[in-house]
Amino acid sequence: MTSERSAHILLLLAVAIWLWPGTALSQVADPVPGPIPISAHTVTVALEVQLPDTGPVSRPTARPMTLIGDGTGRRFVADQHGFVHQLGAGGSVSTFLDVAANTNLVSSGGQQGLQSIAFHPDYHMVGAAGEGKFYTSSSQTIASGTPDYPVPSGAPETHHSVIHEWDVDPSDPNAIDPTSAREVLRIGQPYNDHNLAQISFDPTIGSTHPDYGLLYVASGDGGNVCCPRPTVDPHFVGQDLSHPLGAMLRIDPLEDPGVAAYSIPSQNPFASDGDPTTLGEIWAYGLRNPHRFSWDLAGAERMYISDIGQANVEEINVGAQGANYGWSEREGTYLVVHTNEGDVFALPPDDSLLGFTYPVLQYDHDEGDRAITGGYVVRWPGENLDGEYVFGDLRSGRLFHATASDLDGSGQVAFEALRLIDASDDQEKTLLEMIGGGTPAPRADLRFGRDDTGVIYLLTKRDGAVRRLVFAPPSVSTGGALLPLGLALAIAVAARNSLVRHSGRS
Repeated sequence: MTSERSAHILLLLAVAIWLWPGTALSQVADPVPGPIPISAHTVTVALEVQLPDTGPVSRPTARPMTLIGDGTGRRFVADQHGFVHQLGAGGSVSTFLDVAANTNLVSSGGQQGLQSIAFHPDYHMVGAAGEGKFYTSSSQTIASGTPDYPVPSGAPETHHSVIHEWDVDPSDPNAIDPTSAREVLRIGQPYNDHNLAQISFDPTIGSTHPDYGLLYVASGDGGNVCCPRPTVDPHFVGQDLSHPLGAMLRIDPLEDPGVAAYSIPSQNPFASDGDPTTLGEIWAYGLRNPHRFSWDLAGAERMYISDIGQANVEEINVGAQGANYGWSEREGTYLVVHTNEGDVFALPPDDSLLGFTYPVLQYDHDEGDRAITGGYVVRWPGENLDGEYVFGDLRSGRLFHATASDLDGSGQVAFEALRLIDASDDQEKTLLEMIGGGTPAPRADLRFGRDDTGVIYLLTKRDGAVRRLVFAPPSVSTGGALLPLGLALAIAVAARNSLVRHSGRS
């Protein structure tokens, strides 16, 4: 065991003694006082496409999870029911891959089903090792394989989270060979939520960067024990470096034939720490449900991780190698107790000695926002939201924005709630009203997506729709003349791509 880890354990023991029965805790009744300010900015929300029904008769609506590009302008949507949809011109939708038909998909509820998709950065690079490689993160049956990492000791086993690699169809470059599935990583799951979620390659780096081609994986803590009240991190995986739950993982997903289905990057923080009990796959840890993360395509090119809270605090964290975000000792910037998920407490004395990395922004539940979902930094030069990180609450459907340059990890950052305009009638509405056709839907089930040009999308599982955020103004002034919107957008995209190239992305 490393001396650093030993010191950390001793500090945790000191805090445990401080929390010994009879010691008074300073309970925090209102973790984030005051309402979230309403922004002066508005953003227009336009319906992009209504996805076809893909679910069972009892729940037919498509359940879009993420939208990504493949580097050529094509757009793809992961549907929780097991479909990868390709979006075409004029609102057309075609099937790029049917994961459910070619694996043992489990999608009965919670966060099971198809969760995320990713193209290898060398997908279109002829002769490269990653040519034609496509990845999915999904829930699979227990009987379909043996997990690389079983469920924690004493936990039930409900299903497995599996990353598959697929190859492009040699006879059709626009489709995936459905028989090509190769299992990369399989992790046992105790409950139906807080599973493996988003997978992604860093889009801000070029082929000479040491992180190029490495797959980042958001791994939740496995879920809650219920009922009557959930128990915080019941299997104590959040601070357990010997298990992949509750962490951000980083792997090289390409197979080493005859050796391993994937490899562990040597630069990972625990890959060569000399401690055989720590997992080399772990890039950062101490997370509850980090289901979404993204990189700023310009500026500081930081990674932002959204981590859904337990009962009180939702948070955005700056991604950092080796960081410990505190779960399940912390929820946001507060102390939590495993046997009492309903309350949070002030931090103990000398908290800074524990080395936790705290969120750059957070909110509590008293306004009806209860589950954060990460978005993207807007990079549209000349627009008043350029450089703003836009994110939201997946239940309430509210959208927020914060200045990305302020999200540097130096402290808590203020943010505001965006006002939304429905493009269909130019009226200000909530997203729930748009989903419900004027009558607020009970919840939005919101996710975000981004295409190759930097356009940001809202995906709502509640109604199976993909909506586009329109950040650009109706016209852009240049030397006293006005450019049409289409040309203005093209100029903005070209400027944004120039910024990305200048920042080192290939």
